[in-house]
This record gives sequence, structure tokens and C-alpha cells, in this order.
Amino acid sequence: MLIIPIEEWHRLFDEQAGSRPDTIRLQIHARVSRSNLPSDPQAAFVMTTGQGHNFEARMSGGAALSNNLAATLDASRADALYAHILFLFLGAPGAATAALLTIALARSDAAARKRRQALLRLRGATNTVLLQIAAVEALAIGTVGSVLGGGLGILASVALLAASLSALPSLLWCAIAATMGICLSLAAILLPAWWDARHFTIVAGRSRIDRTSRPLWLLSYLDLFLLGTAGLIFWKTAASGYQIVLAPEGVAAIAIAIDYWAFLAPLLFWLGMAMLALRVTRRLLGSSRILVSHLIGPVGRAMTPLVAAALARQPNRLANATALATLAIAFAASTAIFNATYQS
Repeated sequence: MLIIPIEEWHRLFDEQAGSRPDTIRLQIHARVSRSNLPSDPQAAFVMTTGQGHNFEARMSGGAALSNNLAATLDASRADALYAHILFLFLGAPGAATAALLTIALARSDAAARKRRQALLRLRGATNTVLLQIAAVEALAIGTVGSVLGGGLGILASVALLAASLSALPSLLWCAIAATMGICLSLAAILLPAWWDARHFTIVAGRSRIDRTSRPLWLLSYLDLFLLGTAGLIFWKTAASGYQIVLAPEGVAAIAIAIDYWAFLAPLLFWLGMAMLALRVTRRLLGSSRILVSHLIGPVGRAMTPLVAAALARQPNRLANATALATLAIAFAASTAIFNATYQS
């Protein structure tokens, strides 16, 4: 390669261009305005490729196009699909766990809140006043929790990921997360308060007994059905040979077309395992109190009968906590398996 001034080029090759024009090539480097491209790499790739084909058709073979932008977008759209997969395996389970944890914490004082509500009704409080009190409590819990959780998330992102949160999208997502936390807190406290105010008597509200009931999913064995369906979908997906990560000629790449049915198996597995944990915990704290006594015997010693009786009196709360922990472990296991598979 030799780079020379344009005047020197004309002096050396103008005569050749006149006699043998087929030996002279004119190459133009053009930049396309990026402001008109869609933000989605897939849509931008389709648009850029179409513009290149249109240019070649209009030139009728008089020019050869090297579409570097389309080639770059072709690689970027695979990265974008990988980001979607990461969100499904990391972001969505994390958001679901956070939402369930928010609801569980907001509902942890439900029994005491019901007794306070019954006491206020006994003293003449109307349903409107009770809902206003519940709304203030839920708003306070949601605001404080969102501020603390958002602050810890920002500190962890800056310290561990060197993230910059000064950009508008980052601030917008922080605001959305805080708003969702407040809304979840309001829903977890306001809806039960409204239901109790309309359907429970004062005597039932002041009762300290944690009454257990068998929900419909427990009677219909929905947990076993979800686990069986997850296994069937996983077997069908594996039998079809579908792979999220491809390795053509040793180079790892993401499949351009993602089969989202492949994500249905872990989703049903997560839900089924959570319900199965609820069923087992209810069973252990119900008719199998002797087994619970044996399990906590090495720690409880002389207090074992009292501890077992106390646990058996609140099976719903303990079952919900066990199911939440089971979901978190299932999410972490799925994430670890996905990361190990992609690294391989």
C-alpha cells in the first residue's frame, strides 16, 4: 500500500485511466447517519442491509458495496439476544424474588395488623379510616424500603461493577424500581386490609390463632403437575436438538432465533418447587410434629416440645418463608448452570 497526494496520483495515473479505465478503481468511504437507525440492533441490521441492497440495485452492477455497518450490527444483534437471555435468567428471577420478598415482609405483620384493625372497629372506626391508616403504613414501609434498597443497590453497582448512575436511563430505572416497591407494599397491605374490613367480624379479627386452610392448588396437586410439565417440556426441547449457545467451527455464538419455549421448563420448575416446598412444610408442621421435634432436638434440647408447638401454630408463615428460600436457591442454581454452560 502506498499513500500519495491526489495531485501526484493524477500525474501518474490519468493517462492510464484514459487508455485502460478498467484497471483504475475509485473507492469511496461513506458514513451513514446513526441518528436515523433504530435502537434495536436486529431492526437496525435489517434496515441497513435493505439500504445496501437498494444501493446495489440502483447502481446496476456499476459499483461493489462493502457494508461494514451491517457486518458490525450482525455481530451486535447476537450480543443483544445474549443480553435478553441474561435478563431472563438473571434479571427476571431476581425481580420476581424481590417482589415476593417485598410482599412477604409487608405481610409479616398481618395477624397483628388484623387485631389492631378489629380493635379500631370496636371503637367506632369506619372502613375509610381503616384504609387510610393502612395506606399511610404501607406508604411509609414502601418508601423507607425503596430508599434503603435503592441506596444499597447503587453502592453495590458502583463498588462491584464500576457503574455510572449519572445517566438519565439509570436514574429512570432507579425511579421505576422505587415506584414498583412502593406499589407492591401498598398492594400487599391495602388489599388484605380492605378484604378484612368487609368480610371479617371483630371477634374473628381479634383471634390469635393462625388458622390453616387447604387452598385449591394443594388439593389439586398443582405442584406435581407443574413439575411433570416442566420435565416433559425439557425432554421435548432437548430431543429437538435446540441449543441457546452455538459453536460453529469452535467460535461460540448466540442462536439468532431464540426459542422462548425453552425458558418455559425452568419457569414451571421454579413454580412447582416453590409449591412443593409449601406442601412439604405444611405437612411437616401439621401431622408430622414428631419429626419436627426430632429435627430440632439437638438444638432445642429441653425446649424442643415448646419450640415444635410454636412452629406448628404458624405453618402458613413458615411455609411461605420456606417457599421463598426454595425459589431463591432454584434461581441461583439455574443461573449457575447457565453461566457454566456458556463459559464452556
